[in-house]
Amino acid sequence: MLVELVSGLPEGAGAPEAGVRVEVSSAEVSIPIESRILSGGALAACAPRGRWATGFQLPLGRLSASFSRGEP
Repeated sequence: MLVELVSGLPEGAGAPEAGVRVEVSSAEVSIPIESRILSGGALAACAPRGRWATGFQLPLGRLSASFSRGEP
């Protein structure tokens, strides 16, 4: 899940030739997750399956992450 988030971060937009360049240097993400601890202690996590809570499901967890891009 974290690999998907990191790969989805934009590199930037524009170009010096266009007279403008916007670069993304950091991003913060906070998303709801469904998680389970599997046998052996591994953690499985995925995005919630639907938007509507029924009241009978386990409460959702939350994944928060901060990403910073250094100099290439």
